[in-house]
Amino acid sequence: MTSKAKATLATDVSTNAADNTSGDISASDVRGLLNDLRDSTLGGYGSLLIYNASTAQSLTTTSAKLTGWAANGSVSDNTTPDHSNDQISVAIAGDYLISFMLCGTGTSTDNYIFRPAVGGTPVSNVGVRFTNSGTGEFTVSGQCLVTLAASDLVSVYGESNQAGGSNFTPKYGQLIVKRAS
Repeated sequence: MTSKAKATLATDVSTNAADNTSGDISASDVRGLLNDLRDSTLGGYGSLLIYNASTAQSLTTTSAKLTGWAANGSVSDNTTPDHSNDQISVAIAGDYLISFMLCGTGTSTDNYIFRPAVGGTPVSNVGVRFTNSGTGEFTVSGQCLVTLAASDLVSVYGESNQAGGSNFTPKYGQLIVKRAS
């Protein structure tokens, strides 16, 4: 079956599931519509994972894509996780929930900001700011609802308060993109 946009589903229902006064609608037609509805409303999801990582990334005052995603996580129809390019693409336009969690280490007393990004542009007015108060690992997480177009690319961007760079080493992490409508 196929995942479809809301407008397409509405047209399909109006066209293929009319009042059936002539008896032209078959059980197969109804099953097809219900399967498309299921696939479209339950949405798609995809995820990227970081685990047991040890490679530092220098973050400056200019936002940059976080790298080092080690594997593609769970996936269903309509998303394509791509850990080698540190992003997830979506196949169908709609509203999506973007969630991310990062556990890592960084330079003591530096500030870090992490944001979801769409097409290389951090999402406005969304982000997680963290001030590293010492040594050891810290965890940050964030989520937001965004409207995405078909073929949009979702990633996580980070920055620090240090123009010369501040090392952040992601140890564990997950980026999840889930269709909400």
